[in-house]
Amino acid sequence: MPSPAGSTARRRALVLLLSALAIAVPLGTAAAPAPPATKAALATFYWLRATPHVVHAGDTVNWEARTSPDIVVVRGAVQVNRFFPNYEFAFVKGAPGHFTMSFSIPANMPPVFRGTYEVRVVATAENGKQIFRTLEMRVE
Repeated sequence: MPSPAGSTARRRALVLLLSALAIAVPLGTAAAPAPPATKAALATFYWLRATPHVVHAGDTVNWEARTSPDIVVVRGAVQVNRFFPNYEFAFVKGAPGHFTMSFSIPANMPPVFRGTYEVRVVATAENGKQIFRTLEMRVE
């Protein structure tokens, strides 16, 4: 029967071995730097969120976009109805890859503007690459 001290020593050795494997960097050496990612591969939309999803007259709408850090501009466009041209707007860049937009629905909004709108959002990267997403907003 193995001694308790030998069992503890084996456990410690195993923990040290597993820790070294998890780190995957030999002691005393620095990890090689990761190769730089190409800008074409970076341009990404992580998510696009609208709150609330259904809005009413007088509500405040918040839109938020999370992108890769190489995105420099996020813009949106919505067609109000067939008589008006697209309404375009820019999201505000708060930090690399984080853009927001807030606005209020007028309290005296005419009923003709109630309905479901598709908002087309375009993110533009430093290298000019554009990524498109859509979100839906329902106005009641």
